[in-house]
Amino acid sequence: MARSSKLYSDGWPHPRFNSGINMQHSSIVSNHHSSPHSSFELTVYIMKTTTITLLLTFFIFQASALDTFSQSTNKKAATSSKHAATIPVDSKSTRYSGCNEGQVKQIILAARASNNMINEVNNFIEGFGSKEKKEKEEKEEKLLYKKYFGIYAEDYFNHIKLRFGNMVNQAPLFAYDCQPCFKPRVNSGAFKKLLAGREKKRLSMYIEVSRTIRLCPGFWEASVRGINSQGGAIIRELSRARDIGGTNDYGLTQTRARELAKKDFANAVMSADNHMY
Repeated sequence: MARSSKLYSDGWPHPRFNSGINMQHSSIVSNHHSSPHSSFELTVYIMKTTTITLLLTFFIFQASALDTFSQSTNKKAATSSKHAATIPVDSKSTRYSGCNEGQVKQIILAARASNNMINEVNNFIEGFGSKEKKEKEEKEEKLLYKKYFGIYAEDYFNHIKLRFGNMVNQAPLFAYDCQPCFKPRVNSGAFKKLLAGREKKRLSMYIEVSRTIRLCPGFWEASVRGINSQGGAIIRELSRARDIGGTNDYGLTQTRARELAKKDFANAVMSADNHMY
C-alpha cells in the first residue's frame, strides 16, 4: 500500500518521489500533443523559405539577363558606329613598331592614299549600273569589274560592296610594324638568296591576332598609289581582317588575279590581291 500511495491513478510515480521521471514524462506528453502542430508550422516555414529563395533567384537571373543584353547591344552599336566615324589618318592612336620618323611619315601618306582609293571604289560601287550613266560608261564599269572579279552576280557584288564599305577610315585603327617580314632559318646559300629575292619584292603581310600590318622591304620601294602601290598594299591587308572582309591569298600578282577572275570568280571575290588591284 505504501508503494501504491506514491503513484498516480495512471500508474506514473508521484513527482515528490521521482521528479526526474515525471519531467521526462511531461516532456514526452507535451511533445506528443504538440508535434502535429509543430510539423505543420515547419512545413509552412520551409515552403515560405523556398518560395522566397526561388523568387530572389528569378529576379537576380532577370537582372543579369537584362544587363547581358544591354552590354551586347552597346557592343554591337559601338562596332557599327566604328566604321561610320571619321578618324584622321595621322591619328595619335595609331601604333607603330620598329619604325623610324621617316617611315611613320611614309605610312601616313600611304594610309591617306588607301582611304582615298577606298572612297573612289565606294563611289564606283554606288554608281555601278546606274541608269543615269551613258552606255559607254556602263560598259567600261562592267569591264573593270569583270577584270578583277569575273562575271557579275548580285550576291558576290554585295559581298564586295560590304567589304569596301567596312574599310572606310580603318587604316588608322591598325598597327604598323616596320620590322623585317621574314628571316630565313636555313643554311643553304642558294635558298637564302631565293627567299631574300622574294622578301625584297614583297610589300606587306597581315597579323590577325594583333591587327598589325607588317611592312616588308618592297613597301618602301613602291609608289604611294597605283599598281603594286603602298596604298594598295594597305587595302589588301585591311581586306584580310576577319571583321572587315576575311579574304585569303588566291592570286598573288596582278596577272594571277586576272586569271582567277576568268576561271574562278567565286575565289576572286575572296582574294586579297584582287581587292588590291
